[in-house]
Amino acid sequence: MENKFLIGNEIIETAIAAFTADPCEDTALAVVRTLQQRMNQDGHLLIPVLLSEGGQSYQLRPLEYDGGAVYMVAFTSEAELEKGGPTNILSHFIDIYFDVVLDFEDAQGLVINPFGQPFFLQKDLLAAVLTERPVRDEE
Repeated sequence: MENKFLIGNEIIETAIAAFTADPCEDTALAVVRTLQQRMNQDGHLLIPVLLSEGGQSYQLRPLEYDGGAVYMVAFTSEAELEKGGPTNILSHFIDIYFDVVLDFEDAQGLVINPFGQPFFLQKDLLAAVLTERPVRDEE
């Protein structure tokens, strides 16, 4: 079943591919703009989680890189998710997950699509993305 909240995330993947081909300030800014665009379209990212026994709660699954750097993880699509090992996932609004990452003290930031063309966002860049956050109705 297709996740309707992921439709449109191809623009993020395209921007990341352009950054990978030509890593400069302009292409990095293009990734930020596409994240903001998808965030304002109520786009989601896929978040890997560990479920508790019985599945009543979950824990986020960060990645630890050589040297001990810890990054939270997100995927733009199921195809990107499948490049890694099997995992349980949540689909969540981009801006809300970015808030979670900013509050996660042990993480340096976020890596998007870590098993394909990864894009690393340090916490200061995550905060910059959120300057264009959508206004959501309180329910």
